[in-house]
Amino acid sequence: MTETSPTGPGVWLALLLTLIALPTTAEGPPSQPAPPAGVRNSEYAEAAPTVERISEHEARIGRVLVDRRAHRLEVPGKVIRLDPPLEFLAIKRNGDKGYESLIELDATAVEFNTACILIGLTQNQATHPAFQSEKSPVGGDRVGVRVRWQVDGKDQEVEASRLLRLEGQPVEAPEWVYTGSVFLPDRRYLAALDGTLIGFVHSPASIIEHRTGLGLGHWGAVGGDPAVCPPVGTPVVLTVQVESVPVPDPVQR
Repeated sequence: MTETSPTGPGVWLALLLTLIALPTTAEGPPSQPAPPAGVRNSEYAEAAPTVERISEHEARIGRVLVDRRAHRLEVPGKVIRLDPPLEFLAIKRNGDKGYESLIELDATAVEFNTACILIGLTQNQATHPAFQSEKSPVGGDRVGVRVRWQVDGKDQEVEASRLLRLEGQPVEAPEWVYTGSVFLPDRRYLAALDGTLIGFVHSPASIIEHRTGLGLGHWGAVGGDPAVCPPVGTPVVLTVQVESVPVPDPVQR
């Protein structure tokens, strides 16, 4: 049995307020906050993220760039697999599910989720699958997910689902929602343990999921689309943009 990770007062908000309170710095190494009071390191299963406040509205969490005014985050990564079966659009840095993921992002699960919360995403509308490949739609704040890379020195960008093929056919199904992953009863964060950041097989571990799912009940049906997706090893930048109305900025409440 799992429980949702708190996005109000608690673990994540304490970490966010630590980040927001950091002074703006133009140079020098980013500060690293201690875990929130009363929270054991084991509850994260990852180190607390390094954070740097860039400006009034921008911050960098590890390598994730957050623009709070635009309600958008960007994180670099690389294409790691095109062949089916794929079950995840993106995993964390050195995540264990690389054999089932299209992209590896240069971020931990805690860094990625902290950035999601900072751009205004909450779990107020989230519904989590009871188990992986559950066919019922999941719920959550709507987000746009896009991926860009360079071809001959020029940027190319597509909506993330277009990088996939379902049973050999192109996919164009931009139905991504923020679910935030879950905490286990022992308070470990499942996304950090599983390493999955963005998925489409309704995994409880994913931080962002595809609302209706792709290839559910048809293992091996999803792969990368070589007609659209850049080759394995290509550096990419993944963008998450809030599409539902964001909650008020916590620093202004």
